[in-house]
Amino acid sequence: MTNEDILELVKQCDIEDGKELVLNKAYLYNRKFRENRCGRIEYVEEEIIVLVESGVKVGGIYRMGFEDIHVVIEEKYRGRHILSNFLRTGILGEVWPENTSVKLCGVYSKVEYDKKRHLAELCHMSIKNEKEIEDRLAFLEECRRKYER
Repeated sequence: MTNEDILELVKQCDIEDGKELVLNKAYLYNRKFRENRCGRIEYVEEEIIVLVESGVKVGGIYRMGFEDIHVVIEEKYRGRHILSNFLRTGILGEVWPENTSVKLCGVYSKVEYDKKRHLAELCHMSIKNEKEIEDRLAFLEECRRKYER
């Protein structure tokens, strides 16, 4: 799923139909989607947490099975600590205790890595691809130093 796909799911969720996790801030939805798998129609239940700020749906945490989560906040709401404030509550671990690790995507700088690692720590999740990211960032830093000479 892309960020846009998840934001589209967020838009489709009616706040009044969700299970309130944090008063006026976060709601859990269990949704069934029809999928065609190998020629058979199956109904797959998906879970998403919708984050809300001042009555506006601003992002979501999409559960990707027991293996991972996908988090997205609309760009205009980033930097307001909406996600970190939610993760500090510890509710994510209560709702999805099976999800204990996350794979970080879109990490191209040390600053971005530090932000995402901080969020993973807030929800007590390990980072599956930590070594890969650190190796890539070290390589990029080495290239930068060579280029500057």
